[in-house]
Amino acid sequence: MILGIDLRETEQNERFAVLLPLIQNSKIPEHPDSNWRYFLDNGVYTYFDGMTLAAMLQQLRPKRYLEVGSGFSTALALDISERFLNNQLSIHCIEPHTTRLLSLLRATDRDAGSVNSSHILRVS
Repeated sequence: MILGIDLRETEQNERFAVLLPLIQNSKIPEHPDSNWRYFLDNGVYTYFDGMTLAAMLQQLRPKRYLEVGSGFSTALALDISERFLNNQLSIHCIEPHTTRLLSLLRATDRDAGSVNSSHILRVS
């Protein structure tokens, strides 16, 4: 418990119960795999974060996805869209330092959304 903050533990446990089967079904590789852009042991956006994002995207099935800062999480969103969302997720990134992101993308990923390489304060 954090003084003055309601963590809504019951709701969090209920959400986790919904997400757990999706996490288990995702079968995200731990190490680089030519069939995936993302892998769990990447040193940046790793195990718990990656599994949670993958499950939430599957459960919520958004049409649009905006990232401020991108890289491994964007790669994961593309993988999940491809495997579980029929490539229906439109991904838009604001990332001034695109080297990591571009190293993870495939040539065909350009059609999945956009990358704005501006600093967030310059985006209108």
